[in-house]
Amino acid sequence: MACVAAFPPGILFAPEDEVAVEHYLLPRLLGLPLPIDGLILDDDPLSAPPQELLERNGRREEAFFFAEGQPRCGKGTRQKRTCAGGGWWEGQKTCAEGSKLRLPGGGEEAAWRKKALNFHCGGGGGGGKKGSTGWVMNEYAVTAPEDLAQSPLRLYHIQLSSYGRKQSGAMEVPRELGLPPGFLFAPEDADAVAHYLLPRLIGQPLPLEGLIVDDDPLSAPPWELLDRNGRKEDAFFFALGQVQNSKASRQKRTCAGGGFWNGERTCVDGEKLHVPCLGSGAEVMIWRKKALSFQDGGEKGSTRVGHARVCNHRARSLGRVAAECSIVSGSVATGRRGRGEKQIRARRSCSTAARQRVAEDALLSMPMSDPICSSMAQLIRQMAIASMGQKNTMRRQ
Repeated sequence: MACVAAFPPGILFAPEDEVAVEHYLLPRLLGLPLPIDGLILDDDPLSAPPQELLERNGRREEAFFFAEGQPRCGKGTRQKRTCAGGGWWEGQKTCAEGSKLRLPGGGEEAAWRKKALNFHCGGGGGGGKKGSTGWVMNEYAVTAPEDLAQSPLRLYHIQLSSYGRKQSGAMEVPRELGLPPGFLFAPEDADAVAHYLLPRLIGQPLPLEGLIVDDDPLSAPPWELLDRNGRKEDAFFFALGQVQNSKASRQKRTCAGGGFWNGERTCVDGEKLHVPCLGSGAEVMIWRKKALSFQDGGEKGSTRVGHARVCNHRARSLGRVAAECSIVSGSVATGRRGRGEKQIRARRSCSTAARQRVAEDALLSMPMSDPICSSMAQLIRQMAIASMGQKNTMRRQ
């Protein structure tokens, strides 16, 4: 997934194969404008080893390129795969044939294929050990109609292999938000807090409105929650944490409709972030992330994975109440896919007592159970006023 600097934090360009061909390669072949210029680079993947290629184009571990394929001996169909500067791209034995796509402005259809390759180096006269370097490349080419298939233009996607790299959930950006096809929302934890949760907390505009949904993760099981919000397998939500009762700090985790979110024993504390607009002085925000798995029915088992990014906002300008106020920003992603929804719903006929179990934790200290508020800053102000009133009442007594 390639990060795009001109877009809001967490927005990545990661098109599906069919989207890459239909919305980027075919328009380029037909001379039509692309959805966004400069997103796919013009450079030859054989002009340098992949790391050097990406560095000189200002990319890190991933990039998309338009380039013309080069016949191995100046003619024929076999492609040259040797890189200038050493190393070569070694193709896998099989190619993937994509489904046919209808060309713009007519009834003609286009066929295409995808070939996967690995970058190798060493094994030459220098005595280096032959082997894969971890860089992979996908080559997309149109194979029909004939006039387009004769063009040597290809679309290349080069990236460092995901093996050993940290993986995170990614949500497809809804088309109604105005971005072209192929974009995902997959922010790092610190970016999610700094650029989305924190601005929402202090009443500032978000980088892209509508990307994170206002809904209660406990109002329905995760698949129903995502369905009713028009999401597929991943989504991000703003919601207020709900305490078990008015006197406790342990969080409610039971979902309406059955099932519960079961928290892991450990939490991840994030790096401290400076609050931008809360008066003078060094205002610091402390946050943490907690992972939870959704358990459903009488049979214990994980069906979905959720992450709660919790903001404990300690700012002098908000005083004691702000330190007690925590707001949850959560993401829900598909977990174990082998467990179908029909099986999950069928188990709801099991013991109702098992479904009433409450999975809770002492992560948050949040003495409130109000509905979701569109302005977190307004909520904090209301809490501050209420707390001051309680203090005055206690003093009179």
